[in-house]
Amino acid sequence: MSKLGEGIGEGEGISLSDDSLREWQHDVAHNVLSGKNVLLVAPTGSGKSHLALWLCRNYSRVLWVLPTKALTREWFMAAYRALSGTKKVNIYTGDYRRESSKYEGDIILATYESALLQLRRKDEWFCGLDLLVMDEFQFMDDDERGGVIEELLILLSEFKPSVQVFALSATIGNPHEIGRWLSTLFTKPVEVFEVPMELRPVHLVQHAVKFRSEKHKKMYLLKLIKDNPDKQFLVFVPRRFEAEGLARYYAALGVKTAVHHAGLDRLSRITAEDGFRSGGVQALFCTATLQYGVNLPAHFVVVYDPIWNTRRGEFSISVNDYLQMAGRAGRPLVSPVDGKEILEGNVVIFAVGSNEYRYAKLHLLNHDAEPVMSFFETNLVQRIHGLLLYRKAEEIRKLLSKSFARVEPKMVNHALQTLAKMGFLDGGGLNRVGRFVAELNLNPFVAYRFIRELKGFPRGERFGQ
Repeated sequence: MSKLGEGIGEGEGISLSDDSLREWQHDVAHNVLSGKNVLLVAPTGSGKSHLALWLCRNYSRVLWVLPTKALTREWFMAAYRALSGTKKVNIYTGDYRRESSKYEGDIILATYESALLQLRRKDEWFCGLDLLVMDEFQFMDDDERGGVIEELLILLSEFKPSVQVFALSATIGNPHEIGRWLSTLFTKPVEVFEVPMELRPVHLVQHAVKFRSEKHKKMYLLKLIKDNPDKQFLVFVPRRFEAEGLARYYAALGVKTAVHHAGLDRLSRITAEDGFRSGGVQALFCTATLQYGVNLPAHFVVVYDPIWNTRRGEFSISVNDYLQMAGRAGRPLVSPVDGKEILEGNVVIFAVGSNEYRYAKLHLLNHDAEPVMSFFETNLVQRIHGLLLYRKAEEIRKLLSKSFARVEPKMVNHALQTLAKMGFLDGGGLNRVGRFVAELNLNPFVAYRFIRELKGFPRGERFGQ
């Protein structure tokens, strides 16, 4: 078995030789190197990102965008150690003080938001861009960040329509529809590749366990951990306080635990990830921050709450989110605990009562990915605010026709009227303040409230003049 992921994030054992690629990876690479845009849908842990890293050697300038800071850092470390001898590799996430206001480097790894910010600023670095790698492309379906991806692609298609695009995902249920949309944005032809689950290098075993109470669930997890002292566990929970509480509970019972969620500072998140990679942490309690692409040596993934309640009502894990969580188990890695190659991944859904158990069995286990939809309209005012950096108001509809969404004209008019009332438009285009807010990728509603409050202070009325 080829250990494609071995050492990724630690910089050890990364092979970028032609022999490190499997047959399907060679087929995909051939199409990319022949000049086509490619949408690749392949199982988690099958080597999608490794292929992207392999391809980076062949391009003068690459932008590799990812959804989370943890994932961006991981692949930056892999790219830096594998390619820094011949390429200048850099990272932009907003976490590092040394980050320049403009992109610098041959290979840039960045979060979606960082890339969009630079495109809004019309960073000249993009003029020389050869290849865009869109990792975890299923985030188009995210209600908060899906619009960021669409705007990023629309602006890049305006800035440089001839750029090559290599989009990766494990959970897109309608890849050919997405492929057709990409072909309307960029000039190069699009090929869609779907890799079957059977070609995942490490077998996944999935099942659900039903419990009578939360107490029984807690005790079962303790027994599972104690019975497998040489195995590591990723335990996914929906809320930060729950991750922290469970980590403290099991640590008091002798389990080596750590916590990972978006509310922690960068050093705390990195410490938790590195502790798990080194084998010093047996059970890492985390939220969705680790469900996307991060390469950790987990033998077990536990989905602790498939359904949960808040003041806003009942929530449940989607099929696509579950598939991403499940994909963290059984990566093609060597275990830091016993030095053995991980040959099987186990996914366990914990269900308290019949309702949760039924949902797990009927909606989560062994299901195909759901179709990806557009959430471009969710933050339409902010999206149009960014597009106005490239086009006047009367030309916005042409740009919006490039969206995967079907935006109604009345919604466009309402968004433009809203921006005008905020004082960001002048003569059909952005004024000085509107341009300033858009180039910083600020939420226009938040910026408007801030400016309004600022003008209440002495001499604040001069702001924007």
